[in-house]
Parts: sequence; C-alpha cells; structure tokens
Amino acid sequence: MIRFLLPALFFLALVAKEPPKLKVHDVTHRMEEMLRAHAQVQEIDNEILERTLAHFVEEMDRTKSYFLDHEITPSIKLGEAELYTLKKAIHRGDFQYFTHILNLFKKAIVRHNTFLGHAKLQLVTPKKLETKNETFALSEEELIDRLAQLKAHTLYMADQIGPNMQERVLSWSEKKRIHFEQDWIGLPKEIEDRLVYSTFLKSFARSLDSHTSYFTPDEALDFLIHVQQRLYGIGAMLRDDFDGLNVLKLVEGGPAARSGKVQVDDKIIAVNGEPVMGLSIQDAVALIRGEKGTSVTLTLLRKDAHHVVALAREEVVVEESRYTYEVIQTNEGPILHFALHSFYEDENTSSSKDFKRVYDTLKKQKSIAGVLLDLRENSGGLMSQAVEIAGLFIHRGVVASVSDRIHGIYHMRTFQSPPAFRGPLAVMIDRASASSSEIVAQCLKDYGRAILVGDSATFGKGSYQVLSIDSRGSIDPKGEYRITRGLYYTVSGNSPQLTGVAPHVEIPGPLNKLEIGEKHHKFALPSNTIPSSFLDQMLDLNPLARIRAKRGLQQQRLFIPEKILNHLNRASKERQNKWKKQEGTTYDEEKKLVLDEAVEVLKHWSKFKESSLTY
Repeated sequence: MIRFLLPALFFLALVAKEPPKLKVHDVTHRMEEMLRAHAQVQEIDNEILERTLAHFVEEMDRTKSYFLDHEITPSIKLGEAELYTLKKAIHRGDFQYFTHILNLFKKAIVRHNTFLGHAKLQLVTPKKLETKNETFALSEEELIDRLAQLKAHTLYMADQIGPNMQERVLSWSEKKRIHFEQDWIGLPKEIEDRLVYSTFLKSFARSLDSHTSYFTPDEALDFLIHVQQRLYGIGAMLRDDFDGLNVLKLVEGGPAARSGKVQVDDKIIAVNGEPVMGLSIQDAVALIRGEKGTSVTLTLLRKDAHHVVALAREEVVVEESRYTYEVIQTNEGPILHFALHSFYEDENTSSSKDFKRVYDTLKKQKSIAGVLLDLRENSGGLMSQAVEIAGLFIHRGVVASVSDRIHGIYHMRTFQSPPAFRGPLAVMIDRASASSSEIVAQCLKDYGRAILVGDSATFGKGSYQVLSIDSRGSIDPKGEYRITRGLYYTVSGNSPQLTGVAPHVEIPGPLNKLEIGEKHHKFALPSNTIPSSFLDQMLDLNPLARIRAKRGLQQQRLFIPEKILNHLNRASKERQNKWKKQEGTTYDEEKKLVLDEAVEVLKHWSKFKESSLTY
C-alpha cells in the first residue's frame, strides 16, 4: 500500500547503516514499481541510465578526490551500443557492471592512501576552498594538488573552530576517511552485493527527479520522524554547504530559538568539537540529534567570528509552532496578521480551524479591517488543509487540481459559502514559501481575491510525492521509496512548478537574492498547464453529491485593475526607497521591514475595495 506524501519541502537527516538485505529480484521489482508510478519517466532510457551511472560514482567520490578522469569517465560516459547492452543487463537482473565500477573505486582508494603521504600535503597552510570540484582530476599531479587543497581547507576550518585545533581536526578527519573507505572495501561477497544493489537503487531513484528517493530501512524510519515532525534535537532547519551546515530556519519554541544564541545564516562548523566539513548532511545532522535531555555543543561561524553554544536536546514538535498572530492597530481599523508556519491537521485541530477560532474571537471584540495571511518560510504540509485555508476566503469552487499518469486529473474543492472573511486580504510570500503555501497564494491570486506581496517568486515546487510505507508505518527491511507521482495546479490551470508564484507588489525580503528553489534542483520536472476550472461543472462528482455541492454560491473570478496595481507598486517603491537598511541589519529586522510595508500595501489597497471589487 502506498501512502500519500504531503507536498512539502522537508529537511532530512538520513543515517545509513548496514546495506539492506536485498536480492537481485528485489532490485528489479523496486525499479519497476518506481517506473510504473512516476509522473514522467516510464522506462530506463539513455539519459536516465547516464544519470544513474553518474550518481553511482558520486555516492563513492563526492569530493572528486579519488578517481582520475581517464579511468572513470569512460565507464560512465557510454556510447549508444554500450548503453543498450547495459540496459539489457539491468532488466535481466545483472548488475556486474556496477560491481566493476566498485572495483575501480577500490583501486582508487589504494592510490588515494599512497598520495596522502606526498610532500605537497605536508607543506600546506590554511586556505579556504572557494568552490567544489565539478570535474575529475586529469592527472595524478592534479589529484595530488586537489588533495592538498582539501587539506588546506580542513586546516582553515579548524582555525575557525578555535585555536590549537588543527591536529585534532586532522586526526578526526583521518578517522572519518578510514571509516568511509571501510564501508566499500574488504566486504564479504554477500554484503558487497547488497551494497551495490542499494547504491544502485539510490542512484536510479535520484536520476528520475529531484524529489524521488530510495531509502534503506534506517533512512525510511528517519524520514517518518520528519514527516511526523517529532524528533529530539535543537529545532533548526539546515542546508548542506559542504564546509558546514547553514541555518535556514529556527523552529519557534525549539532549544535553538529559545537560547537566543543561534541565528539564521549561522554556519554550524563543528558538533561537540567534531568538524562537520565534508560530511553529508545526513551524518552531520545525526551528530546533532540525540537522547532527550542530553547536551550538544555547536561551534558556529558568524561573519568570520566563531561562537560556541551548548544546547539541551528536546523533543521538537513542529506542530506546537504552527502559527502566530498579532493584531496591528491602524487608523483604518485593526488588521489581523496571521503567520501560518505549516499546513497541519490532527484529531484536535487544524490550520483552518485555528485561523477561524482566532478570527471569530477577535471579530467579537471589534470588526477586523483586513487580514494579512503570512506564508513566508512556510514550506508546505497537508494539501487538504491548503484547500481549507483558501476556502476561508472564497465561496465554493476549485482550489487545486492534481494530475498523475495513473489517475488522470482530479479536483480539490472548497464547499464553504459564504467565506469566513470577505474583507481586504493580503498574502505574504517569500522564496521559502513552497507547496501548499503556493497552492493558497496562487489560488487566491487566480480568483483575484487577495493582493500578494513579498519576494519576486516563491520556491516553485509544484510536484507531489507518495511514500511506499504502508498505512501502519511498518518499514520493509528491503527498503522503501518516495516517488514523484504528478503535478498540482490551481484553478487557473497553472502549476507553480519551477516558476513559483509572483507577487502583485514586490517587497524583497532577506531570502529574495538566495539561489533557493525548485529550478536549482537537479532533474526537476518541467511545468505545464491544464484547462482552467473557474466555471466548475462538477462533472467528476456523482449526481447526488453535485446537487448538494451546488447549494452554495460559486466563487466568481475577480480582476484587480491594472491601474490600481500600478498605483500600489509605485507607492510601495517610494516607501521602500526610504528604508534605512544598515549593513548590520539582522534577518528579523529585515523581515519586520517587509511586514510593515505589507501592512501599508493592505491599507492602501483596502481604500479601493468598495469602488473596484465586490466580495
């Protein structure tokens, strides 16, 4: 049974251990299942096979410091006849070619170890490595130079951790190297075969698109922890920057946020004194997580100064930081600023119920002049809740449509009429608004129901995934997979895939210039369109359900006049030009500037409401 996976952006900590107990037929079975379910790829063509080969080698030589170009490139850049032969072998369950690549890697490990004693490596001084190596070394001399550069960067990062750390860091780095190499060499035949099989499945899954993955059982369990949003840690979302973990977001109420000592854009360069440079994000985050109540010490790099912070690990339940709100008093009346951090639902409440509860409570006290729905840094959640949230502001109608190769197109509607709130509405977005956030923002924009403000575009994730773990959460000892099944669209028939959602009024925030988003992912699915659903005939519903559903008014498409949008943009630009952002302006201070300007835009727009729009 396949579980529906929420269309959200997850930051994972996957910890690989012993290879799963795979047999040849398990590999071919998993591969065929993924091809049958995938949104776009239905067979292994030459491009998919070339990607798989490249990823297989990348699993071994992430830093491109083992292989030489002439010895590995001919094995992964094959001619059509060779690719045809390899495809035939894979389909009949013959993976000897990948064992051949593993044998090449074993030889490269031996050479790598001999080069570590080279004189050039004994004379290096600390120096930051500015870019990753994108190609394999062309000669042994170039490979030695590359090893020297990596060692120089290790020394540089050691100096960032603290004084007199070079020897300790080098010793730790050597232990990690030995541990890594032992995962690939000297294995019994059965374990080696299982390693080849699992590495192949990982590489094959990654070749399909940027969100499809194969998980070993341990990785699958870790993935479930993150889907359920419960783990023991510090409460931070991180990105792998090769020489450290960049802090993208702090979970409100978590240990890191409460301490006041960890900031967004900090780089974690060591955990408990052990450097994380060169580690995968999976291994690095595994160092941070641990038993509840235990302490973890982070070394942070912030503007070339390092800070050592000790935090107690706690159960981080993201659901407890689901939303925040405040009432902003203006001359036009109170504005409800409701910041929704994720789209959630459990047996007690949901994102839509929580908004309505807050709004109803405030409405009893005083009429609300406008709502500012803040979806900044909201990376998604339950698609059904995206529909419910949109339904609070529109009459009955299509909010989102889902298309996949197996089921075709089906619509997700709100049946609410009248809406909970029919007054002036602004939606705040930024580069980290993804998935369900993009559904809500684009839907309300499509209907002309809200004015969108914020960064020049959202994240651009218009695909959705399913997880092969069954509904009881039991994990197959042979591994699980997450597969991209299709794209979602809003009522206009447009998908945010790659392009994201653009605002009506651009108010750039601290994330606007960062290169984050679906378009920066490898092998992201292309975007497309389907017919719009503004006039919903409900032909996909049975007749009785259709009669019941039509009892409410259907949301009409509204149009915000270009003249008004031009006026709002000019006025906002004039105000933004007066901002006094100093060099030391913090992340939170910059976000507050954006919020203040969003309030001004909403106030300005509300003046046009009665003369230009009807709700």
